[in-house]
Amino acid sequence: MDELLKRLDKQNQREQRELSPEFLQTLAQELALTAETMNFELTDLAVAGYREALTDLRPDQLRRGFKRARRMLNFFPKPNEVRECAAAEFEDEQPLRALPEPEWTKEEQESWRHEMNELREKIKGIATSKTL
Repeated sequence: MDELLKRLDKQNQREQRELSPEFLQTLAQELALTAETMNFELTDLAVAGYREALTDLRPDQLRRGFKRARRMLNFFPKPNEVRECAAAEFEDEQPLRALPEPEWTKEEQESWRHEMNELREKIKGIATSKTL
């Protein structure tokens, strides 16, 4: 078992050499901060697992994911939870967009105008009545 882990670790190390220094630094900082915040003991093997599982995320996505995890979770996040937190944080940061105005046919426009004119007349009648 130890031999297998060593071989896998060597292979993983070769693959990880291609990661940017910014990614590795961000991951190390976020893992350390989150572990300290959540009173979690982080092992070297766990760090290697997170590094392998999160290689497709950019440094800003890592920051978002761990930041949200520290705010929202009561436990140390698994890699898939970091990913979900990053996606949720990104969604929350996006401005709300209004739905496009619906296309009205001429008949619908005319019907709406007619209903509004009737409503105005009723309101005028109420406002001028002596019952107020």
